[in-house]
Amino acid sequence: MCGIIGWVGNVIQPNTQQLHVFGDALQKLAPRGPDFQSHQSANGWILGHARLSIIDLSAASNQPMTDGNGNFLVFNGEIYNYLELKKKLQQQGISFVTNGDSEVLLKGLIHIGSSFIEELRGMFAFALLNTSTKQLMLCRDRLGVKPLAYSINKNGIQFASDLFPLKVLQANLSIDEESSALFLMLGYVPSPRSIYHQIKKLPPATFIQFQLNEDYSIASQKEYCYWNIGSIQPAALAENYKNYQTSLSEYNDLVTTSVRYRLISDVEVGSLLSGGIDSTLVSLKAAELTNNNITCFTTGFDDEKYNEVPFAKPIAQQLKVQHAIDYLTEANVLEVWDNIWNVYDEPFADSSALPMVSLCKKVREHFKVALSGDGGDETNAGYPWHKALYKLNKFPFTVPQFAVKTVTAFSKDSFFKYRVKALGLKDRIDQWIFLKTGLTPEEFKYLPLAEKNTYPLLRNYFEEKAKPIQHITDVLDWAMRLDMLTYLPDDLLVKADRASMSVGLELREPLLDHKLIEFSLSCPTAYRMNFQNMQSKRMSRDILYKTFSPDLINRPKQGFSPPLDKWLKQSLKNDAGHALQQFENNQLSSYSKPKGYKDWSSYSNSIHDNHYQYLWRLICFNNWNK
Repeated sequence: MCGIIGWVGNVIQPNTQQLHVFGDALQKLAPRGPDFQSHQSANGWILGHARLSIIDLSAASNQPMTDGNGNFLVFNGEIYNYLELKKKLQQQGISFVTNGDSEVLLKGLIHIGSSFIEELRGMFAFALLNTSTKQLMLCRDRLGVKPLAYSINKNGIQFASDLFPLKVLQANLSIDEESSALFLMLGYVPSPRSIYHQIKKLPPATFIQFQLNEDYSIASQKEYCYWNIGSIQPAALAENYKNYQTSLSEYNDLVTTSVRYRLISDVEVGSLLSGGIDSTLVSLKAAELTNNNITCFTTGFDDEKYNEVPFAKPIAQQLKVQHAIDYLTEANVLEVWDNIWNVYDEPFADSSALPMVSLCKKVREHFKVALSGDGGDETNAGYPWHKALYKLNKFPFTVPQFAVKTVTAFSKDSFFKYRVKALGLKDRIDQWIFLKTGLTPEEFKYLPLAEKNTYPLLRNYFEEKAKPIQHITDVLDWAMRLDMLTYLPDDLLVKADRASMSVGLELREPLLDHKLIEFSLSCPTAYRMNFQNMQSKRMSRDILYKTFSPDLINRPKQGFSPPLDKWLKQSLKNDAGHALQQFENNQLSSYSKPKGYKDWSSYSNSIHDNHYQYLWRLICFNNWNK
């Protein structure tokens, strides 16, 4: 796990000034790769790498890596099946001088070509420069675990693991107003956008092939998608598929294999344990595979409503593993918050980022690598909006709009009004957006944006992302896949990557192994959701029942949410006040005070901000903008 950076273009004559600027940019990646930083250059290009040494700790695996024939690689991530791939390449007469996965990736790409990407089992973002053929390839893994941002401008092609180095390489970056609007609506900036006009994020499962001229200017470029979540064919009916017990056994084997791969390391590996289904499943497999020789880490809060320690502790005890607990309390949340924009490179409003940063710091005191449970919700109907969309589409009729308006005008029951609004929506994308934002298409005009109705912008985003899965008729399967194309890579994996890499910690996500994903999505939804009791993660639960009592496994989903409402009234009160002051004075870039605005508490009713999601996004944007 590392940080990568590069600059390719006809302006580069690697002189003292250019190398100095590039060196400053590379230093921005030092938290990602604290063990070794280096760069190589020639006329037309500079490549840099910041290394976190995990596999083959020797200097032989330092990067940029070259084959001595004009090919240079900078690579961030892990190729878990590198030993099998290495053996296959050796059988073709290819020799190796290191014991790591980077050289396997380099030589596989050189000798097999871009099709070699399809054989990779892992998380990765890399750049391969061939100085002989004048070709540059930028590539990102299937699910988007590892990030890669890039910019094409008058100075050539610039790319890096995050936006921090690109801000050093480029002057006068300007905020993209549409990205700001999407951030307010979603809480994150969706790819391929970034918060800046000039920078894009490479989408998951994508590589760009640049053909360069002799002077390294761009001759042509083409973008390829090498793995498509829509091409994973769903099982039409359970009775036409393998029986449930056979599928459960195969699922269990795939989870075990996936965890086994992610325990491959030349340093010790820990595990994150929230006490939820997914982290418990991963920790269980890790304990089994290491004879209980693994340490699990849990974050706790001083508010019992949000504290998951009481659930994680008995699980760790039953697994007979070491258990370390990190408490993020009212007293120390400011310490994390004050440094948060040195961690996140653009506005980001997932409030669980705060405990995630704190937890990663705790884990890094003991380990360089840890397993996480990310990915289990997306394939196993784990979110409440999955069930809600399913139930909504089971309802026999749509509530007419005149009835919706009448009910919402006179009813005082907010939950009843919410349900009636949902039942008034016919279109699946409209339903999805409502379940995600709490707003009907008409209510988006109340958001504090310069463009009074930005609903088409958000709808276009989801429509575009949903194109690969438009043939999926099962609404529950469609919902899970759409989250894997949007929420997972642009929110959850951004949160995990930035938090972990800010302290030089490698997080590995066994439940995002693409072989496991392909199998899960090809199973009937009835194997993933128990429709009799509307309980998600059916196969995962059935595995856990063999070890744990049902009362430990069947508690309501809690998520990784902190006591944000309490913090906003106490520790973060001053930051909330400053953001509102900027907003009310129309000095908060990208956002405008609505007509007739008096104060946030009265205004928030019009955008149903009962859980402070929109207020929190304004606060995050204001602090990032500062």
